[in-house]
Amino acid sequence: MDRKLQRILKNVSRSFYLSLLLLPEPLQKTLGLAFLFCKAADTIADTDIIPVEKRLSVLHTYRDVFLRGLPFHGEVNLFYRGGSVAERELLHAIPDLFITLDALPLEDQRHIRWLLPELTQGMILDLTFFTNQHQMRALPTAETLDRYTYAVAGCVGIFWTRILKAHYPFAATWTHEVEEIGEQFGKGLQMVNVLRDLPHDLEQGRCYLPEDALTQNGIAPRDLIDVNLRPKMKSFLASYIAQTHDMLRAGVRYVAFLPSQERRLRAAVLLPMRLGHQTLDQLTASSNWPDTDHVMKVPRWKVYTTLFQTLLFS
Repeated sequence: MDRKLQRILKNVSRSFYLSLLLLPEPLQKTLGLAFLFCKAADTIADTDIIPVEKRLSVLHTYRDVFLRGLPFHGEVNLFYRGGSVAERELLHAIPDLFITLDALPLEDQRHIRWLLPELTQGMILDLTFFTNQHQMRALPTAETLDRYTYAVAGCVGIFWTRILKAHYPFAATWTHEVEEIGEQFGKGLQMVNVLRDLPHDLEQGRCYLPEDALTQNGIAPRDLIDVNLRPKMKSFLASYIAQTHDMLRAGVRYVAFLPSQERRLRAAVLLPMRLGHQTLDQLTASSNWPDTDHVMKVPRWKVYTTLFQTLLFS
């Protein structure tokens, strides 16, 4: 990956970039490129100043590039007015991403071309289900939430596993079990995002927690951010936090398949797992969550501390 794409990667990511630096060079290039393709799709999906219908059209065009090998002629110039400076630079660089993709080993190309159609399903679900930010909607069932977390993160765990199998002899004999653990771990990481971003999403009319569970507990989505109901809401949300902690522990099971001498690979799994646990602990301890006026993030100093501890003890 050339320096321009490396700079863009650093500017559009946070903890992922730190995890990527832990990896050997060949994996950095393939996984970094996959991340940039995914981030480009995410930028297209999230550019609110563009009508939903146009965003969906460009996303479907983008998806077809990977499904059918078609050239990309999406109208990404429309999206240059939105997003951050780094995200706009990424959209400008989409042609460079495809040039870099064509230079990868064929098996890595195949895995990236599998990943992007899977992952964009979650973005398309977002745009088609949550069509009006002024009208609150919740995902209907736990199964729908599971499909969503698979599409936006669980498939990434499968992709990561297949890349390791392609690059490392020790992984060549891994069974489907390892992919399933990777999928569970990815879903857990996404559930951290769902819980952390709950107040903001509710303000936008989006509730990813399933409607059937809310209804069974006599809760409407907007109740979740009602200050007067906070003790009851935190009690309800505690079960999701506990469930997400369990899902993140799939990272420990995953690391058990990695040889002890592969410290960098092990650290690349353990770092996001530990940051996820820390985020959940912050949510539990905070008297302000869920609150629309407070964004919960692991402080940068703690991210770096966790990084160094992970490198030392993985």
